[in-house]
Amino acid sequence: MSGIDGLNPGDPGIALLADAVRGISPSDLLLVHCGDLPGVGSGAQRLILDVREREGAVATTVEEQLGAWALPEPLLHGIVWPRAHLGKDFTQWCIARAAQNVRTGGTVWCAVRKSKGAAGAADSLEALVGPVEVKARSKGYRLLCATHQGGNQDAAAQVLGARYTIEDAELLPGITLRSGPGVFSRRALDKGTAALLRYTAEVEFQPPRHVLDLCTGLAPIALAAAMRWPEARVTAVDSNVLAVALARQNVVGAGVDGRVRVFAHDGLPPAVPGQAASLALLNPPTHADVDTLRGLLAGMRHGMTPDARAIAVVSRAGRITEVLRGLDAQVSAHDTGTGYTIVDASWQS
Repeated sequence: MSGIDGLNPGDPGIALLADAVRGISPSDLLLVHCGDLPGVGSGAQRLILDVREREGAVATTVEEQLGAWALPEPLLHGIVWPRAHLGKDFTQWCIARAAQNVRTGGTVWCAVRKSKGAAGAADSLEALVGPVEVKARSKGYRLLCATHQGGNQDAAAQVLGARYTIEDAELLPGITLRSGPGVFSRRALDKGTAALLRYTAEVEFQPPRHVLDLCTGLAPIALAAAMRWPEARVTAVDSNVLAVALARQNVVGAGVDGRVRVFAHDGLPPAVPGQAASLALLNPPTHADVDTLRGLLAGMRHGMTPDARAIAVVSRAGRITEVLRGLDAQVSAHDTGTGYTIVDASWQS
């Protein structure tokens, strides 16, 4: 699971959770976005946020869903790992998901850093599950445990129904993006995407027949492309399953679902004969290492036309430039003055 934010099996919080459930039958456990716990064998149910989490999984993986979702039967224990980088609202989401799927009298465990929202997590556990105890501490983490009192399903459903809207009259005229917890740039159009949209709006293009948007998120780039080139088809891809579900809603809301397809996939989805893209637009993860970028871009290159063009926005241009040149691309970099660089690559002879 390298490259997936927030999953580190060596983290002290994961060790606390593993100790808490040692000796409990895996079939009694729901792992809520914590990855596979050390010592927990097959039989547990494990919610995943990213399709890459399926690889090598020990527990039975279940993709996170928008809104209400429940196992056929509630389990005895819920294990919550709030991915702090995704924000307080996703921590609440994870606790609410556990509250929906743990039986009355069961327990919900949560390991969280004191400095990264332990007090807020405790308040959410109290409101959605029941009385909270601090069971252990280790290296800045607290292990919280709440006993499920029942009767909090409406409150949990309200947390899971949280949605936001994003509008930008300049860059996305007439488009409203629906967003929610657990996705990149959930409350506003991020500065990197804005820089990419401004750059592409100023550049002359041969109208593409097929555009590829990798790391699409909520699909702002895909929708901008669909609006600019009404004859083009657009393929939008992301590995975050919540982002994909929201992106599909946004495509329908913009009225372009006949031309824009959204895939939950790690990198380029399986090629469709005769439908190779000639233009790729992407806002890749800023922290991606060279190997991750190489895998992403090599797959993209092999699935595009021989004269393809790729335009990426990055906060650091060195890594992606190195990878693209290694793929025989002609590369130019453009400083946007916003802290982001546009890397424009082509394979034109």
